[in-house]
Amino acid sequence: MILYFKNYFCFLAWMIVINFLLLNANAAKKLSTEDCIFYAWKHSPLLKKEQIDAENNILDELIAKSKLAFEVDLSSSYSIKAKEQKNELHFSKSLINGTQIRLSGNLDPLSNAQNIDSSISAVISHRILGGDQMGETRNLIEKVLIDKTILLNRIYKKKRELAYQIQRSFYLIIRDYQSVSIQERRVQRAKKNLQHALEREKPQDIITAKIDVPKNEMELIRANRGIEQRLDDLKGLMGMPIQEKLEIKTDFEYLVYKTDLEKDIQFAFKYGEDFLNNRLELKKLNADNHLYQRKLSPEVSLSAKHTNLNSTSGYNQEKEEQILSLDLSWQIGRKKEIAEFRKSLNRIRKNETDLFLLKQDKTKSLYDLHRRLVETEQSIHLQDQRIGLIGKQVVLFQDRWANGEIDILELVRSQNSLEDANVNLINLKAEYLELVAEYKFQVGRG
Repeated sequence: MILYFKNYFCFLAWMIVINFLLLNANAAKKLSTEDCIFYAWKHSPLLKKEQIDAENNILDELIAKSKLAFEVDLSSSYSIKAKEQKNELHFSKSLINGTQIRLSGNLDPLSNAQNIDSSISAVISHRILGGDQMGETRNLIEKVLIDKTILLNRIYKKKRELAYQIQRSFYLIIRDYQSVSIQERRVQRAKKNLQHALEREKPQDIITAKIDVPKNEMELIRANRGIEQRLDDLKGLMGMPIQEKLEIKTDFEYLVYKTDLEKDIQFAFKYGEDFLNNRLELKKLNADNHLYQRKLSPEVSLSAKHTNLNSTSGYNQEKEEQILSLDLSWQIGRKKEIAEFRKSLNRIRKNETDLFLLKQDKTKSLYDLHRRLVETEQSIHLQDQRIGLIGKQVVLFQDRWANGEIDILELVRSQNSLEDANVNLINLKAEYLELVAEYKFQVGRG
């Protein structure tokens, strides 16, 4: 008998542990805000499109650097009538400093296998004035690298914006859940009022209470439908299939966020993605301006050529030749280059204007958000006080109705006022959390 009870209690203990684990497993399925954000960063179609652009940018970098790649051309021909073969090999390389290197070789075996004509030549050329071969080559590569950084900044901002949108959607859903719980209490209260009215047998109170019950039930149905719609909106942001079930944690924690407006504005100016990209664009524009300025001068190129000729036909002959050349080219008036140079200056001025507008918009946005945060914080404090006073009013109306001094309509109105005030408080707290999330996003800390 003792053994039986011992086995029974062991079995009962194991069942309790299993149920506890199952409950924890079910609870673990509920996602927090951070869980939703990480899921979105991995599955959001908007981010996937940006990542494809990033891959294309890497390919653009390879294309730009290909201009510095080695080039080899090899050709071989044979004349059937003359029975002569010609072989040519050309090798060229562009350096980052704009220098061009070209090597050429000919190997022409004649009909007599012992007779061979061959030549080797090497040419090195560099533009020393006018234009900027080194700058053009380097600028092309640097532009691609800058565009890559700009794209990465844009992706990072897109991730932060997505996180902010998910936080905002999350707070709206939590607000609706909290409001639904109040609406459920309102339905129960309406049914309780109807029961009391039936007990008192007052026709006017009975009909008023009966009207109030379905009204509150319809509002509850509408509120639950609204939650389902907001959950679908959240799934869309996250990149989750709409048909999948999503459960979130509905903890509601209101904390006051301390701001330092002037420091936050300077932080946004320094680290905000739009400001970083504006400075990177200015770097590209300055490089272009330097190139256009160089092109205003005549183009002067210096080259050196060394040739070695070797022939075994007739007499053995070997000949070396070195040639230095200086080439000058100048278009009279340089109208095109002057116009391009002036346009580059205009683009720089436009960039400076864009920076001023960015600062104006960011400052205005942060000042507005700061004021709204202060206003909402004060409203929450005042609403707390208001709820306390309305609660006392409801107690007074309950006593008066119990004593028959008022009809049930006035009591219902006072109860509705209390519940509306509680809903308003939830809305204010949710709005405050949304403002905090938006403020952090605008500063660049979110």
